[in-house]
Amino acid sequence: MIANSQGTFTQIINEIVEETTLDEANGANMVLSNTVPVEMRMYEQKGAGMETHYDDVLFSPEQIEVVFTVENNSDCVTRWEEFDANGEAKWKEVETEPNSAIILRAGSKGARHGVSALKSGKRIILKFIFVREDALVLDGVESHAKQFASLKGHKANKTKRKR
Repeated sequence: MIANSQGTFTQIINEIVEETTLDEANGANMVLSNTVPVEMRMYEQKGAGMETHYDDVLFSPEQIEVVFTVENNSDCVTRWEEFDANGEAKWKEVETEPNSAIILRAGSKGARHGVSALKSGKRIILKFIFVREDALVLDGVESHAKQFASLKGHKANKTKRKR
């Protein structure tokens, strides 16, 4: 469902990239990363959440991150920062519904965002990333992302990602 080149996620990501001119390579396709695995996160313990942050850039050009809500009967809200026409920051928030997705560009060009601490209920998400077909893994990613077994042994110095 997620990796299918004709699938909804791939089509949406490629439309966003095309419409927002994130693609400097004129027509390079975005694909599900085979370097960073799809990750499932379960928030069940009181206090579970995520501090406000920018997603770390792992590739050049930067990746697009997707947070897909599988289940959510919690009191958590997802918050993100948007800027108005005057450049003033405004915070938006939403209680994510099951079968909904939030799509973010990694790094400071993307939105600063976070999730409030859980007080009750449970929240389950899938997190996965899309990269340009010709994306390069950035130097130093290995030490930052040790939790991803598929990154072990990857060469540093902007090594092309393996297919």
